[in-house]
Amino acid sequence: MAKSLSTAKMDIERRRINKASAIASFLMSVALFVSSCSLGSMPSKTSSMLSSDIPTDTSAVITTTVDPSSTEETEDTSLSGLFQKMADEYIEVLRSGEVKPAADKFGYRRSEILTPTYACDEQVFSTVFKEISYSYGSMITSDNSNYDLNISVKIPDVRACVDTVLEDKEFMSEVAKEWVKLLCEDYSSEEAAEGYQKFKNDVILEALRRITDEEFTETVEVVGTFRFHDNGEGNWLVTKTPEFVRYCALDHFMFRIGYIDDISLYYMIQNSGKALIEEGTISQEQLDNVLLTKKNEILSNQ
Repeated sequence: MAKSLSTAKMDIERRRINKASAIASFLMSVALFVSSCSLGSMPSKTSSMLSSDIPTDTSAVITTTVDPSSTEETEDTSLSGLFQKMADEYIEVLRSGEVKPAADKFGYRRSEILTPTYACDEQVFSTVFKEISYSYGSMITSDNSNYDLNISVKIPDVRACVDTVLEDKEFMSEVAKEWVKLLCEDYSSEEAAEGYQKFKNDVILEALRRITDEEFTETVEVVGTFRFHDNGEGNWLVTKTPEFVRYCALDHFMFRIGYIDDISLYYMIQNSGKALIEEGTISQEQLDNVLLTKKNEILSNQ
């Protein structure tokens, strides 16, 4: 009986050990499986690099890098467009060909852009500026508060056209008749002086007509600068305008445009006088006296 109890206890102990071994074996298997899965899911170094190059959420990782020089260039382009638009307003007023609006817009007195000289002064101003073509050049700044915008303008070469008219002997002989007639009547009279002024005015009008009718198309190029100033309150002010707005008031232009040298005038009087004699308007003696007086003037001025 004692042996049977001992045998029974041994059987129970054996089953307990076997059960514990089975549990341990099972747990070991589970641990190895989990470890295997974990290691299998880890990417290699190569696959990790590739996957990082292809983000699944592009909106979350895309960034924009701005080149500072590109920003400055964009800003300069924007300012250049703004300044050109502001300058356009000035040029459009100038192209209206009207003296007072141009003087007001550019901040000059009327006499500063058109000195009264001839009866056709305003027509000269209109002809010079009404059909101008222009283009903008470089924009320069030294402190980002003041910007200079260069502008180039092509205008009719009125002076050269006047010279062409003066070389037209047929026209000059005809247009000078009235003045020469007054000279023959009284060389030093006020009427003769007024006649000379009208004669020059008619020469200029003929030049303007040829330009307007496109018989004469030569141009001259003039340049100028607009300056824009930042007033510190977000506004840009025009503090300098191109000097060419005063083109018609400058001595080298309007004061010389009607200038004809004495020798040319002498031959002009001679030619017109001959035509007047043929018409029976003046006598040969009257013409000879006028030519002698003019010749003495030329000699005394040398």
